[in-house]
Amino acid sequence: MTKIISPVKSVEGAERVSAAGADEIYVGVRLSGLKFMSYSGRKASCCLNDYDELAKACELAHSHGTKVNLTANLPFMTDLLTPVVKKYIKRSVEAGVDALIIADMGTVLLVREMGIDLPVYASSYFVARNLESIYFLEKLGVTRLICSPDSTLEEIRELVEISPMEVEAFVHGEGCSNVGGNCYLLHSQRPKKYAPYDDAPASPIASQPGEDTSIVSISDRIPCLFDYEVHRLSEKGEVGQAEFLPIMDSFSFCSMCFVQELVRMRVGGMKIVGRCASEDFQERTTRYYRRLIDLARAEDEAGTEQTIKDLRLQSPELMKLCINKRCYYAPWSGQAREAFQIPFMEKPPRSLPIIQVGAAKTFSTIAAADTAGD
Repeated sequence: MTKIISPVKSVEGAERVSAAGADEIYVGVRLSGLKFMSYSGRKASCCLNDYDELAKACELAHSHGTKVNLTANLPFMTDLLTPVVKKYIKRSVEAGVDALIIADMGTVLLVREMGIDLPVYASSYFVARNLESIYFLEKLGVTRLICSPDSTLEEIRELVEISPMEVEAFVHGEGCSNVGGNCYLLHSQRPKKYAPYDDAPASPIASQPGEDTSIVSISDRIPCLFDYEVHRLSEKGEVGQAEFLPIMDSFSFCSMCFVQELVRMRVGGMKIVGRCASEDFQERTTRYYRRLIDLARAEDEAGTEQTIKDLRLQSPELMKLCINKRCYYAPWSGQAREAFQIPFMEKPPRSLPIIQVGAAKTFSTIAAADTAGD
């Protein structure tokens, strides 16, 4: 049975998302003494504040029949981190989590050494794409594979067919235009004086005395979100004027029109991205997918079509995704993309700008200004 797996960053979010129909939620907890970093694959502000909040979130989720997955998925482990991670996992298990999302083999082995008998899910950071990788993870006790975000629909279909474990796929939110499992930028640092991003707090990743405060974490401003100065080069070699564009394109995406196909493929879970998003986004997106998955299970194609049409009319953010062909499992380049027709769209869409030059925060179609009246 296909499950909805939704992001949470607060106790309020845990209640709202669970009530909205999430089968599972995933969440991290801040690590004491670290201002920016967490061991959950996201910046600290996208996590619960402490283990008391985690216990409360688990209680609320469980009251709705929703399971709680702990994100312990940084793609590396060191001797220095080992005691920190052991405490993080131990305290989270005591708080009542139901499963662990892990991105590093060392962390998987650490969990087994600790004698923790909870399901372990392989994070997308493992970038497991073939049967050999899956069998290796299975030997480590992994029971679910979370597909790499850049996986195609056909690749996911093949993984579902050959995998002895459950397969989870991304469906909605904002993601990486590269191979997410190979990202080494998430917790990098940069000089503080780096316009136009020099308004970050002058504090290093670890809040320890005597450290160099001229270096700050870029976790709030990952380079894939930056505007870059770009000059167009003509055929004659003439350099054009500077433009500021988000050329690494950490894009927004939607898979509502593919829910039926994913359910038919027997995908184990559909993951909504957005631990750093608002509780409103987390709740409403969960409601959207809850309705569509229920319709897909009932094989109600007419109901699915009408629901998607209604959602487009009700939600400018969804309409923008559709108009700009931000369909996650549609072709992304070449003639196939040009020929791709957006499902359940009666009139050919008019292209809208998906970025605002010179303002990195509005690169996303979700964040862009409303252009419905243009």
